[in-house]
Amino acid sequence: MAKKQGLYLKCILFFNMLVLLCPAAFGEENQREQDMFPPRVYVGDRASLRLSLPDLSVSDNIEINLDNLYRSDELDIHRIALERIESGSRLIVEFSAYTPGIIKLPAFSIATEIFEDLTVEISSILELDEMGMVLSDTAAPLAVPGTSFMVFGTIGLIIILLFLGFLILVRGRNKIQALMTAWNRRQLFVSVLKTEKLLRKDAAELDETGLRNILDLLSLEFRNFIFIFTGENCRTMTAAEIGCYFQQGKPLSSKKNLCPPGFDFYEFTSIYSPKTAQTANFLGVFFNSCDKLRFSGFEIKSTDVFHKLDDYKNFILLLKDAIRWKNIRKKTDAKVSEQDIEEEDDT
Repeated sequence: MAKKQGLYLKCILFFNMLVLLCPAAFGEENQREQDMFPPRVYVGDRASLRLSLPDLSVSDNIEINLDNLYRSDELDIHRIALERIESGSRLIVEFSAYTPGIIKLPAFSIATEIFEDLTVEISSILELDEMGMVLSDTAAPLAVPGTSFMVFGTIGLIIILLFLGFLILVRGRNKIQALMTAWNRRQLFVSVLKTEKLLRKDAAELDETGLRNILDLLSLEFRNFIFIFTGENCRTMTAAEIGCYFQQGKPLSSKKNLCPPGFDFYEFTSIYSPKTAQTANFLGVFFNSCDKLRFSGFEIKSTDVFHKLDDYKNFILLLKDAIRWKNIRKKTDAKVSEQDIEEEDDT
């Protein structure tokens, strides 16, 4: 009997707990949540109050007429609507407030519901001080949105640029110097060919005195080209000295030249032999024939000048092609050597 009474009491206690917990759980599910958008509203801002009503369901969206609503100097009501959502409905009140602090919204009714105690909190950029209402302190620079990203991004970019600069100084210095030399060499060829074209155009319109000046300019331009390309100062040398100097086959003494590595300029000048030259020493023959035409006192014909211009142009073009084929052959030899190494590794 005692056991039955104890079991009966336990059932009553369990039933009472269920009775107490069910309304609490039901009330939690049907709790009305209120939020603001934006979360913090300042004086003069347009904002909206959103109140979820899970215990109220409507068939369609409802808006009330604001003409009969109480008017206040503290805020303006722009719109009051009841929207239908999946979990019941949601009340939306759009307003603009003009007084800081906690403001109570005017009472209104919608869909058989009466709302009397809705309040909103309005902030102000002014804060109360001993001197009265003053502007609040400015926010810290890093608190401004995007400032941290800009500062730390700039620091990271500077570090990356410094690291790349260090790599260029350590490893890429020779490559950059080679690229600059190749660019300057290309510009040199373009410049001398352009000068040759201008001299040829002027030679077709000048008399004997003008043709003599053309030969003077051609000799000077050719000497300047050799000086810039090889770094050997031959501008003050005679024709015989130039011929003997470039027949010796010595390596270029100056490092400030545009001659590509591995290209033998002396060998090229000794092999190159156009039809107008009777010997392989082209430079000596060219400058010697120019000096004879300039200082012999005989009449200078335009055909002689054109022959010199042709020799000058052909020499430049063939030198340019020889450098290009030298580079292509160098790349081809490198590929062949790599293939040989791979074949040896396979065997």
